[in-house]
Amino acid sequence: MHRGLLAWTLACAGGCGDDGGGSTGDGSTTEPATSAATDESTGAPGTTTDGTTGTSTTGEDPTTTGEPETGSTTEAPIDGSGLNCMTPATPIPNPVPPEILPTSFTFDFAESGTVGDINVKLRTSELKRASYVEIRLTHGETTVVLSKDNCEENKDFSVVFDDEAGPFTCCGDIFCSGDPLVGDFQPTEPLAAFAGQPIAGTWTLDIYPFTWSPDLPYQGIVEEFCLDISLP
Repeated sequence: MHRGLLAWTLACAGGCGDDGGGSTGDGSTTEPATSAATDESTGAPGTTTDGTTGTSTTGEDPTTTGEPETGSTTEAPIDGSGLNCMTPATPIPNPVPPEILPTSFTFDFAESGTVGDINVKLRTSELKRASYVEIRLTHGETTVVLSKDNCEENKDFSVVFDDEAGPFTCCGDIFCSGDPLVGDFQPTEPLAAFAGQPIAGTWTLDIYPFTWSPDLPYQGIVEEFCLDISLP
């Protein structure tokens, strides 16, 4: 297995406020910052264990006190193949019709080799309904819908999308209403569409908030996103 370098970036493409800035918890305004992982002693962009830097950008910011902070990777991914995770702790802005833009999370792999099998892990918090968002994974010219209009009574995702798993098992009555969707499930469209493609390049998870969440200043929070790629 060839080992390559990985740098991950995530971007909320939903745009910013009218003046291009966002509000902080103390009422002050900031520019929509592109914030690199920083060295606490110098404030310079921090270097991960494989020599790459982790960066994050946020678009339209929630404007209430208690806005979630953008996080970072817990451990620098090294290979495109194997399990690579980021823990962004990034809010998904509420939709702004008529154009619904996604919140995006990106891995960039330099590893040679091709995809044999791929699974996707996603964990969210504060999402009112799992069915409120559509989740897509794109690499090159291929896009796979992982979840669309699934599980109206469930809220958060704590799932692995796996072609070899069973179908979605959703809450179906008032006794489990609001429970997180937990487990391994077949995606809405098969991830096998990526089989045989090069690992190298950009892999983007897009989360589209097609339903307004009136109780929160944001749609939910993406806590963790992982790609688990096996070689043929």
